[in-house]
Amino acid sequence: MRQRLSEKGLNAEVVSSGHPGAQSRQIYRDLLADQTKPYSSKALLLDADLDYLAVVAGVNDTNGHIGRDFYAHHILGIIKAAQDRAVQPLVVEVPEYGIECMPSSSVFSRCWHHLFRYLFDGGKVDVIEDYRGELLARLRTLEKPVTVIKFSFVRDYASNTNYYTDPLHLNKQGDAVLASLIAGEVIELHNKAIQRTGASRFAQETNRTSSAAGSRR
Repeated sequence: MRQRLSEKGLNAEVVSSGHPGAQSRQIYRDLLADQTKPYSSKALLLDADLDYLAVVAGVNDTNGHIGRDFYAHHILGIIKAAQDRAVQPLVVEVPEYGIECMPSSSVFSRCWHHLFRYLFDGGKVDVIEDYRGELLARLRTLEKPVTVIKFSFVRDYASNTNYYTDPLHLNKQGDAVLASLIAGEVIELHNKAIQRTGASRFAQETNRTSSAAGSRR
């Protein structure tokens, strides 16, 4: 990611935190958990120099069929936690993956999976777009806009397996493309922030000049 940002003109330090197999609720809990806890990512919020927080989640939520409301609720929790610390969040929409190609697991896991699918997702298997749509609807209720990064380089897993090591995980090529997408959005936000700051300073200087001129009269 750092290399991608540098290639796009921004020298920045990149820190990351993850929790393999975690759903959005656990990621939210990790963000607020005491730093002595395993997988705690609270250090991100305590970092005074952190400007942007890119959130990549949703694969385990959709694969586990926990319900689009449950997913969107906890992603919003992550977003608000970042905003409360004056960190600008970016959210990658639920990534495309082989949700309909998942290998069989144990009998118990299959039963649990089917139960959740019918309880929370109406029996539907490919719910990726449903979860994406729910998050977008929730984001429109927020006072501050949040950048959503489209998983644009893959819209159909079956036709783009060259980006994956298995139905759930991107390979190095896929990771690199995703990193480039995130870096591009960060650069765009950063440039807009600089432009706003420059315009604000110009306005302040103009106001001070006008005030001084008036006092001289």
